Amino acid sequence: MESSSLLLLTGATGHVGYAVLVEALKAGHSVRVSIRRSDQKEMLLSSESIRKLEVPPGALTFTIVPDITEEGAFDEALVGVTHVIHVASPLPRVQVADLEREIVEPAVKSTENLLTAACKHLTIERVVITSSVAAIAQIFNPGRHLAALTADSRQPNYQADFVKDADTAYAAAKTAALNAIDEFVRIKKPSFAVTSIIPAYVFGPKGLARTVRDVLNGSNLIGLGSAMVDFAWDDHIVSASSCHIDDLAAAHIRALAPEFTGNQSFVLASQFEPSGIIDILEKRFSEAVEKGVFARKSLYQWHHIPIDTTRTESELLGRKLKGFDEQIVDTAAQALSLLAT
Repeated sequence: MESSSLLLLTGATGHVGYAVLVEALKAGHSVRVSIRRSDQKEMLLSSESIRKLEVPPGALTFTIVPDITEEGAFDEALVGVTHVIHVASPLPRVQVADLEREIVEPAVKSTENLLTAACKHLTIERVVITSSVAAIAQIFNPGRHLAALTADSRQPNYQADFVKDADTAYAAAKTAALNAIDEFVRIKKPSFAVTSIIPAYVFGPKGLARTVRDVLNGSNLIGLGSAMVDFAWDDHIVSASSCHIDDLAAAHIRALAPEFTGNQSFVLASQFEPSGIIDILEKRFSEAVEKGVFARKSLYQWHHIPIDTTRTESELLGRKLKGFDEQIVDTAAQALSLLAT
């Protein structure tokens, strides 16, 4: 991007958003970070990866948006912005009183708010939005997918009676948000382009993690967590596809490049065998396995859904996605490092 460009980033305090922030700064972008609270500014500025970058004055700024679901929430944050990466979205939580109201509706509303606000600012050239494979796959009915899914695959919104727990709420939220993006582009025909980045489970180190629990919270519970935590999976069903956090961050930043014209989608996913996680750890961290840090635990139910990532690898990244071994090894290395401190 040109020196006069400015990137607005949401969700920078999360696993994916923080990695995107670091990648953006490494690439030389000027970034305005949308945060909910003022204390999050210091948390980000004091983080190790940001401090090591020695960011030039003015290259990293902040704007407070307390509630991204409020109408007009992004109007001021987008002033002077040329590019947007929208990562922020409600994550599945166990203790939620109203799943539809607290997870599904905010995911759609915040996305629509951002796109509506972006239409008011003619400086904006591209908006990149983080979606999920849960938005394009029937992850609870995998038998429906006989052909490989692609980044252009879509599915209808789920009915209200589908939303029964945090996982189904997340799938419903991501599906509705992605469909809302497509509908917005079709009807409003904005002057800017919209790119959807569609990852499977995201495994890898967390830049803001201070404890092993921080590392394992979220997607990593499905990966490394299955060799560290005695979790009551019950009837939990996993579509066993994942991507490395580094690939996902790189994909968001690459999508800003001027050669990616028009409205596009890119999916990041590779199948993995959950039972093979401990085998990977035994090869790379045999001492930790012997000490019981990593062990064979009970597993969730899982299945595979075929997903074609050719476009992402050949057009967006220009290389193969990092493999499952690397995803697990890099996560484990961070966990062991934190255990040693």
